[in-house]
Amino acid sequence: MAIEFKRTKYKGGFPVFWRGNREALPGDFTLKGTYPEGTLLKEGTPIKLDFANMECKICKSALVVTGGSTSAPRVVKGSMFQIGDTVKIGESNSTIKSIDTTSADYDVLTFAAAVTGATQGATLLSDDDLPDAVIETTKEYTTKHGLPVVSAAYGARILKDVAYPVPEAWLEGYSLKNNHEIKYIRQ
Repeated sequence: MAIEFKRTKYKGGFPVFWRGNREALPGDFTLKGTYPEGTLLKEGTPIKLDFANMECKICKSALVVTGGSTSAPRVVKGSMFQIGDTVKIGESNSTIKSIDTTSADYDVLTFAAAVTGATQGATLLSDDDLPDAVIETTKEYTTKHGLPVVSAAYGARILKDVAYPVPEAWLEGYSLKNNHEIKYIRQ
């Protein structure tokens, strides 16, 4: 009789935080906004904190890639945008009517009206709020056990090429504009 070993493979990835170091704020923050059950809220995702109410919201961005149009641009996969979200580039804005995720290479965001400047290389933003923290630990979004909460890191060295994309407008040098303790580095 031989021993039979079972293998389980897990999808891996490079860590977001350099050397795993980050400084977490005490307590959790209730996440504003709605996401599909099971959505992964990944560590290093930029958030805006509301200390008075112990709430936070994800600061969403998406890089427009080649193809598509100003009313249905292709964007890099992995943005946290949802149907009904407002998107903007400068003063031009619209609402997301649908999201097509069938391509392995990009997502297509279809807007209610064209957004001027939604062309290759442009960054779509959810609003004018600048992030001041990041999600500290990857967590699955669920409302089955009460309000969805996340832990927030106020200090971290984040590997820029691995983390949720951060537009240059949110940075001052290689630090977040609203929190210089969060630095985006390359290794």
